Amino acid sequence: MQRTVLVVDDDQELAGVLVEALGELGYRAVCAHDGEGALRSLREDRPAAIILDLLMPHMDGLAFLGSRRRDGSLAAIPVIVLTGQHEMSRQARELDADVVLEKPVKLLMLIDAIRQVIEPPAGGSPHRADA
Repeated sequence: MQRTVLVVDDDQELAGVLVEALGELGYRAVCAHDGEGALRSLREDRPAAIILDLLMPHMDGLAFLGSRRRDGSLAAIPVIVLTGQHEMSRQARELDADVVLEKPVKLLMLIDAIRQVIEPPAGGSPHRADA
């Protein structure tokens, strides 16, 4: 079964690159360009993981994380945060981000993070990591 990953980033070029790379790795990727669209997509697509930018219009990534956290049906979906704002990394961790990667991120690091949260080691559960 093909796993779905939700890419949430207002940078449409970067989001497109991520969607294409995920597709090449065998994932089904869907995209939202702000937190409001991401919440709608979570309910419709039920992704296995979320890749989230923090700085976006309408509803930023931190507000999205807070909304996700308050909805018990969405809170268990793992989130990989991509941010260029070091000071926001701590806030993202406090709002239950599973992995926080600082931009610019290497694609191999992101792929490892996706596999870590979607496909945990046998007998284990996903664990938090930071880079």
